[in-house]
Amino acid sequence: MLVTVPSHIWTAVCYEHSEEHDKSFSFGYIGINQPEFNIKLMSVSEMKKQLKQQIFQDDCFSDRPASDEAKNQFLNRIKLPEHQRLQMSKIAQNNFLAVEDVISSDSRGPANKPTITDLTATLNYDSLSSYLPSTEGLKRKFKSACVVTAVKKRHTSDKQKREVSEDSIECRLVPEKSVDGKTAADGSPCNRFVNNGNKFTCFTQEGKDKSCCSTPCLYLDQLKGYHCYSGETQIQCSPQYSLITAKGNRCRDDHPCATYGEDYYWCFINDKAKDGKYCRSNYACAKYDKSNPWCYTDDKNWNYCCTSDDSFSAVDYKTCKPDHPCGYHGKDYLWCYTTDGSWNYCCKDALMGGSRSGRCVRGHALPGEMPI
Repeated sequence: MLVTVPSHIWTAVCYEHSEEHDKSFSFGYIGINQPEFNIKLMSVSEMKKQLKQQIFQDDCFSDRPASDEAKNQFLNRIKLPEHQRLQMSKIAQNNFLAVEDVISSDSRGPANKPTITDLTATLNYDSLSSYLPSTEGLKRKFKSACVVTAVKKRHTSDKQKREVSEDSIECRLVPEKSVDGKTAADGSPCNRFVNNGNKFTCFTQEGKDKSCCSTPCLYLDQLKGYHCYSGETQIQCSPQYSLITAKGNRCRDDHPCATYGEDYYWCFINDKAKDGKYCRSNYACAKYDKSNPWCYTDDKNWNYCCTSDDSFSAVDYKTCKPDHPCGYHGKDYLWCYTTDGSWNYCCKDALMGGSRSGRCVRGHALPGEMPI
């Protein structure tokens, strides 16, 4: 027995409202007869031309706005798999559907299809706690970073005034710094990039040679900071995370928040000031417009922090004296005398092995009283 399998399948729908003709609509779709293959949505008049045959007696309301709306709703609710059904603004949805229509069409042939050279996307997260893990996943999976472009406080009721309210975050997708080798690990732009196998080196506009990331710059809990690999060597790095300063100023697009060789995050802004501005916290232990390193903690507060987990490391990268390791020493906080003849806070009790209460986190609500 000879079985013929069709190469394509198609369906057309025509609906006429019994009373309100402006609610009448039609649409059709056609697709290659393969599992999980894209289908092309079109008007009945377009389908008639493509199939070269009459479908209904006429074009069945193809030119009505209700037909366009029906096509959009059908595509958004039915065609896409569950994990691909996205919440989009109307403009974003139209752009998404337009691009998908171009790339899914099989009628033009490969030679006649346009090449997509650039795509931009702006994402909105309802809180920092949803933004941070999501953006780390984007870096791991797709080598894309999402830099913060706006931060808005969510309104709270009178009953919630004493509670911590989270920020909603708007961010823009950009290539992660390890993709093109145009950015050093500390955020500095590169004029030239060299790969010697063991290490990736960038030569900056100032003539300095700095390390580059060959893998995404990710937060590593065990190392208490952001690290990447430069060839075979693991190094510290400054993530692409924000275009907003601690005071709410907008960074220059070509100079996002980064360390740029310093021990704090900063950027140049679009004004006549020569000095850079400190950046918003990205939850790593750093200075952020303060004299000592600090971070947000997992108890929805903030505290000073250390970048080294030993009993002789104080905040601000200072070292405890050999005869005075980190401890309480009669106080209700950890501290030690430092080798520069002063004292400072520290993080790990030499006697008990405990650490300062409240670990640094990267995904909690901001406290009502903040250091920035």
